[in-house]
Amino acid sequence: MKPKTLGRALAGVLAGAAMGVASADSVELRSGVTMDGMLIGASGDTLYLRSSGGIRQVPIDDVTSIRFDKRPLARTETGAENADSRRAVIVGAGATMNVSLPPSLVEGNLRKDEQFTATLSDDFTSGSVLVAPAGSEVVGEVVAPTPGTTSLVLTEIAIFGERLAINTRPRNLPPAGESTDRVEFRIERPFTFRVASSQ
Repeated sequence: MKPKTLGRALAGVLAGAAMGVASADSVELRSGVTMDGMLIGASGDTLYLRSSGGIRQVPIDDVTSIRFDKRPLARTETGAENADSRRAVIVGAGATMNVSLPPSLVEGNLRKDEQFTATLSDDFTSGSVLVAPAGSEVVGEVVAPTPGTTSLVLTEIAIFGERLAINTRPRNLPPAGESTDRVEFRIERPFTFRVASSQ
């Protein structure tokens, strides 16, 4: 997801959350630092966090995840809980996942843009949040099928039954003879998803 799209999505989440009580939100950064305060908005590439020291601007590319732990679920006019008010989590650029690739990638004659299906070999986490458990399905495609240096990217991941578009950096297919059971891919662009408040 592009930063501007991500910013608009977060802006919608924050606008809905603003109808609740004031809260202590947490923003986890790629550096390992956690920032607490109240998220009050988002632009194309920046989050705005109000803390005791004033309003801080946080680049979205530096964010690993966001927690809205203290906010109640929004409710519809009928009193039902709105599933869209589940807390948003950002998977930041640079996050890594380990994938078990299908043998067909090594055995077959690959073509550019050819798609393949694989599975996560380990749990995929972002900060302290489980994004998708081991065994979850991912979809990828061939981007450069040249002898000895075939490059692959991942384009989609199944997260608890929901399929989301992702963007990973190109990764060379391991050469013949090397294991493809645990191949690391790195997220290129941040993406956001929602989880139940209990996770």
